[in-house]
Amino acid sequence: MEIKQTCEKYFNKLFTDEIINQLKDYSNSYFSEKYCFDQMINYTKGTLCYEYSKSVFIGEKIKKYLAICIIMGFIKFPDKQLYWSTMSLYNNIIPDIIHRARFRLLNADLKLENEN
Repeated sequence: MEIKQTCEKYFNKLFTDEIINQLKDYSNSYFSEKYCFDQMINYTKGTLCYEYSKSVFIGEKIKKYLAICIIMGFIKFPDKQLYWSTMSLYNNIIPDIIHRARFRLLNADLKLENEN
């Protein structure tokens, strides 16, 4: 079996679709409350901000974020910015997976539990 397939197999056993969907739901709910609720008096599911918040945390992006966290556990840099640096030996691994701005957003607002 190819190394990539083996890694994906173990990753998918650890982070099942159920777990990813739960993270997505908790994070989208938190994001919409944090960034949308304060801006609108009549916050409803049909509003533009609510619809945008559903697109922020997508299952595939969460999987990529978690994969990067695992990679960061093996490849240590003193600053997270260096993972996206063109000066790094590993400069094509992480930038090819996810953009730095998306990583920062996920890092700041990914929720592992429901606060309600």
